[in-house]
Amino acid sequence: MNYRKLYEDKFGIKIPKNYDIHHIDADRNNNEIKNLIMLPSKLHKALHKHIGLLSKTHIRVLVNWYKKKGIFYSPYFLGRELRDKVDTMNISTKTKKANKIRVEKDRKNYTDYAKKYNKKTNKLIDSLYEDNGIKINFISDWMPDKNKINYKLALNEIKLKDVRDNIIENLK
Repeated sequence: MNYRKLYEDKFGIKIPKNYDIHHIDADRNNNEIKNLIMLPSKLHKALHKHIGLLSKTHIRVLVNWYKKKGIFYSPYFLGRELRDKVDTMNISTKTKKANKIRVEKDRKNYTDYAKKYNKKTNKLIDSLYEDNGIKINFISDWMPDKNKINYKLALNEIKLKDVRDNIIENLK
C-alpha cells in the first residue's frame, strides 16, 4: 500500500500540498505507522540534505521550531539554522558520526550524477557545500566542511531580491 495513503487513512486527514511523509529510518519499504511522520516539504528536504537521521522525538522538536522560526528562512539559510538547532539537542556521538557519513555520501552521489549526465547545478545551492574558508563560530563540528555556506554569495542574492522588491514597489 502507498505510504501516503496509509498515513491519510490512519489519521483521517488529507496530506497538504506542501507536506511530505518522512520515513524515520530512511527505509521506504518500512511503512509501519510508527516509522512515518508528516513534515513540511522544505524541512523534509533540508533534513535529508543537511542532517541525516534523527529520532521521532527530535524530529518533532524540529517541526515545532520550523513552524515558529524556520518557515521564514530561505533554503540557503535553513540548512545552517537547522544544523545549529540540532547542535542544541542531546544526540549521541555515534548518531552524529553516522549522519556526517550519510550527508557526505548523499552529496557525493549528487555531484557524481550531475557530472555523469552533464547536469548543471545551482551555484547558490552548491555554495552551501563549498569549503570557502569562511569560518562560522557555531557551525556543527560534526557536519562536513563542504556544507559551509558561502555567505557572500547568499547575501548578494538577498540584496538582489531587495533591489527587485524595491523596484516593484516603486512601480506600483
